[in-house]
Amino acid sequence: MTVRAVIFDRDGVLTRFDFGDLIAKLSRSPRASFSALWQMWESHLREGAPPREAEAERAYVRSFWQGVSCAWDLDETLESELIDYEYMSVIRAYDDARLMLLKTQYCGSTQ
Repeated sequence: MTVRAVIFDRDGVLTRFDFGDLIAKLSRSPRASFSALWQMWESHLREGAPPREAEAERAYVRSFWQGVSCAWDLDETLESELIDYEYMSVIRAYDDARLMLLKTQYCGSTQ
């Protein structure tokens, strides 16, 4: 079997998360904290799973940021930046993930 593609999953097996840019944005507000944001996100997820269609997903994420902005009384500039924030930009592949997958392929493993 030939590996033709790899989907880098979101649970950290082949990827890591770099929230530095987002944390820097949040630091501009005294009410904001990353740990509180994470709890708000988990609560938002419990209210309903993210949709699979791109436009509906954008609306889902937008409603999250609007709720955050309201809860923390963020200024319009920061709210707009968060609404426009590309959340997928925090996902990074581990530096050695590609090499490991290539080695696995060459060693004859299909798993």
